[in-house]
Amino acid sequence: MLVCLALPAAARAQVFTCPSGCDPRRNTFSGNDAFMSNTTGSDNTAIGIGALFRNTTGSDNTASGALTLDFNASGIENTAVGLQALAENTTGSNDTAIGVNALGNKTTGSNNTASGVNALQNNTTGSHNAAAGSNALELIPPANSTPPQATVRF
Repeated sequence: MLVCLALPAAARAQVFTCPSGCDPRRNTFSGNDAFMSNTTGSDNTAIGIGALFRNTTGSDNTASGALTLDFNASGIENTAVGLQALAENTTGSNDTAIGVNALGNKTTGSNNTASGVNALQNNTTGSHNAAAGSNALELIPPANSTPPQATVRF
């Protein structure tokens, strides 16, 4: 059995054009001063006061919480959840920070994972670190990196 349907013009697929006030680079943001400096960054989500505030070209970032990824300029594929998580990241990429101040002072290191209040807070340029728990590896020297197979504090 062959069925042919005729659809009115309004029901056919149309090319979406961004109306006035939306973001053509697929960014989503909400909160005072969230995502204020973006120029070409795309596919970012910034929720909270000052989230991704200084982002200019960074893409594929998720920032949820006040001042999360605040200094991020060109870092890509970062996830920050919690007050000031990854706040000072500028160019680091592929980092995950969950918890108040998690990776809060990190600027350029990449491939870090921190979960818990102040976890890896003072790591600034180190890469390939993982820490879980309140204050986990908080005092690791700024540029230290643990190999992916290393024992980390939980």
